[in-house]
Amino acid sequence: MGHEAAAQASTTAVIDRFNDAFQRHDPSGLPALIAEHCVLENTVPAPDGERRVGRAACLELRQSIAANRAGRFELEPVEVQRELFEALLAYPEVPPRWRETDLAAAPALMLPCELTHLGAGRNARMFSTVTTLSTPQDVTLQDLHIEAFYPADAETAALTFYQ
Repeated sequence: MGHEAAAQASTTAVIDRFNDAFQRHDPSGLPALIAEHCVLENTVPAPDGERRVGRAACLELRQSIAANRAGRFELEPVEVQRELFEALLAYPEVPPRWRETDLAAAPALMLPCELTHLGAGRNARMFSTVTTLSTPQDVTLQDLHIEAFYPADAETAALTFYQ
């Protein structure tokens, strides 16, 4: 078995072990699968969710979810995800380079926002950061979020509105 095939088999085995813990409601196998530098962004409690940082915090949440016998987990085959992805790419507004995405390649470190039709055939690729200012003592800062956009490539940085 070649290096790439072995890596794929190893990745698939790890994912299967992770999913099995939830399918069987048996969290005992999870400690071997959660990394020390784990960061988990949870969507509950509403409205802002919860952030867990570190292996112990992430493992505590994952184990409680896996052990919950009232929970039900449905795995979606990769083929279904690929069909959905291909259907989304068929829309005319999708940038052409998105249609050339190699699903087997490692994911990009950022997902740029694309601004199209800026005039003279120009488009801009941006990425953003969100800063949330909040403290329990100051209600005025509780829901203040600042989103800043930055050029994601050299072509966007060269546009006149960045000069």
